[in-house]
Amino acid sequence: MDSDSGKVHRMQEPLKSVEEMLEAETFEGLSQINRQPFKLFLSSISAGLDVGFSILALGVVTAFLAPMATEAGMPAVKFIALLFYPIGFLFVIFGKSELFTEHTVTGLLPILEGVAPWYKLLMLWGVVYAGNLIGAALFSLGLSVLSPVTPDGTAHALEEFAEHLLNVPAWSIVVSGIFGGWLMALIAWIKNSPRDSITIVVLIYLITFLIGAVPLHHSIVGSVEVFAGMAYGAAIDFGQYFSFLFLSTFGNIIGGIVFVTLFKWGHARPDDGV
Repeated sequence: MDSDSGKVHRMQEPLKSVEEMLEAETFEGLSQINRQPFKLFLSSISAGLDVGFSILALGVVTAFLAPMATEAGMPAVKFIALLFYPIGFLFVIFGKSELFTEHTVTGLLPILEGVAPWYKLLMLWGVVYAGNLIGAALFSLGLSVLSPVTPDGTAHALEEFAEHLLNVPAWSIVVSGIFGGWLMALIAWIKNSPRDSITIVVLIYLITFLIGAVPLHHSIVGSVEVFAGMAYGAAIDFGQYFSFLFLSTFGNIIGGIVFVTLFKWGHARPDDGV
């Protein structure tokens, strides 16, 4: 009877409480902060590589469908291609590798809870950020070598993605980065809330689809786009890239810290004896 009642109770409460979520996120962040730097670095490179499949999927599906579409039908082609955009993010999250924007939540919570020092957070961010960018660059280099076997039109699609990402005002990149960092940090926060994996997959898929559909600026995925565009001959120089990287990273950090970490931590902390 007790076993049956426990099962019913779990069915009635498919989501964890905010206190349980805070505890799980803090523990996860603390485990990453205390992880061996070299292992963390390898995991971060892996994330930069894996998330690149989102861009490859966009380019390949767009190239396949574009010849069959009229000019009026191109929005439908882009929509179908975007359905494959979340694949890289799913690889990263379920592969348990480290993406920088997730650590605006998990990395910061142990600091706010007073169980880890600030310099540990800065070390974590530095290692993960560097590893992600190296992985993004390596993936883009691989795309340039892979060019002869990809469908005709892939190179053109990747060039357009990169140029579209950069040809916007600086403040638009910052604000877009804030929204992108906000959504990515939400993934880090809510992925431990549902008790079933199907709900987690659906939530991650919908959030990352929205990031690609807008499209919102993400410092790491955007780096894959820009590097790939440069490799395929897009009219982009390193000055434009570093400007994009600084602005999007700044926006990602603000979006993740302010709109997710501080708000969620503020309301999830246990009441002080009230």
